[in-house]
Amino acid sequence: MYAAVEAVRRDMVKHRSGNQRALEAARRRLASLSTAQKAALARAYTLYLELVNACENAHRTVRLRERERAVTRAPDPADLVWVLTAHPTESRSAENIRILRRVRHLLVHALEHNRAPDAERLRHLLETAWSIGTHPPRRPRVEDEARHLVSLLDDDILDAWLGTRGRVRARTWVGGDKDGHPGVGPAQTEASLRISRTRFFEFVDRRLLPTVREDVGLTAWRPAVAGLAALERAFAGLRTLRRGDGARVKRMHARAQKLAAVFPHPDLRRLQRCLDMFPALVLPLELREESGRFRRDSTIARMLERVRDLARGGDVSHYARGLVISMTQKPADILEALALVKAVLRKPSIPVIPLFEKPEDLRAAPSVLDGTLAFPAFREALAYRGTRLEVMLGYSDTAKRMGSLASRLAIHEAMGQLEAWGRKRKSSLVFFQGSGGSIDRGGGPVEDAAAAWTTQALSPVKLTVQGEMIERTLAS
Repeated sequence: MYAAVEAVRRDMVKHRSGNQRALEAARRRLASLSTAQKAALARAYTLYLELVNACENAHRTVRLRERERAVTRAPDPADLVWVLTAHPTESRSAENIRILRRVRHLLVHALEHNRAPDAERLRHLLETAWSIGTHPPRRPRVEDEARHLVSLLDDDILDAWLGTRGRVRARTWVGGDKDGHPGVGPAQTEASLRISRTRFFEFVDRRLLPTVREDVGLTAWRPAVAGLAALERAFAGLRTLRRGDGARVKRMHARAQKLAAVFPHPDLRRLQRCLDMFPALVLPLELREESGRFRRDSTIARMLERVRDLARGGDVSHYARGLVISMTQKPADILEALALVKAVLRKPSIPVIPLFEKPEDLRAAPSVLDGTLAFPAFREALAYRGTRLEVMLGYSDTAKRMGSLASRLAIHEAMGQLEAWGRKRKSSLVFFQGSGGSIDRGGGPVEDAAAAWTTQALSPVKLTVQGEMIERTLAS
């Protein structure tokens, strides 16, 4: 088996070097293998690529730490909002992520101490990674994507986010993006929120409350003991996400504030920062559907209803942060989505966000917004939330139609026109950058992309992060 894997690898090296016969040679080798052998070869290459990513992330981590140590004062973080997503077929199993994370830690330690990694531990981890595989052993589902994302949010990552004091935030498309996805509906919406709730519950229970419990026990001060008992009861009620969760979350917020008032503790302050960043202890959703599909009996309507029921007694925007309208071309597209939000939620509790993605739509965006603002219902919705008007710009669809460079120029020009439109009407905008994973789809280093953005697009920086770029970004 090793010989077969190595032979195919050599064929691919020859193919990349321009050998026209190498691909046919690899095809003949694969044809001679049994189905089981082909599956093993595919598994070997999949694990190999994951190990390459682990090596790259370990090297990058060490270089970034060296750079950080050389800086006397680190700059303040930008106001940054990541919207995380990946196709379910890209979703690795949580077990595989844990094992590869241990490989990465081993490699980082070796690099920082200028020595070879512990061979015995590395061999054990590789054998374990081989035996458990890389992906769930079934047809991929939206829930697998959600589990994949939250598995990347380990305790150290969440701790780092708390250290930014709310300057870095995260949301997700998973379970909220209905546009073109027949497998997404209210069940997937709830599942995504439930899976992230489990992760945040574990983090609070494991990282934020243990020393509070210990120190309250040491002092045995009755107000603190009573306050902690009340907080623990409220917190335990959040273990399972269910209808009316909003009221239970609100109760937990109140108990945490009351305990912090009588028993100031660093980890209670960190808990409050966590609740500021993720008020419902979930990764909030960005909902999306294509224009013309916002009927009262539509799937996106049922998804909104499910979020409403879960948030009952609290703030629905803690669970879903916006409703994006794909292929926005005219004011009626925005008004239709707004009418659905008001019909389901009774109030314009979450913003409707037009997505301009085709070249002609980018050029027409200011006039579309002008037409929408002519309607009192939309002006009232903006005033109700007291927030800036949010607009999403689509990179992938624009690039498909124009090419990568032309699409970047078109988006740059559209941002300038929209910013000028906002100044004229004394209204500022939030630009949601709908970038993809690859360079062609708007991906790549944020600082490179931001060089072509307007001033308003830098406060906050809001953008999608897709596929393997999530793991690269959140490696350590």
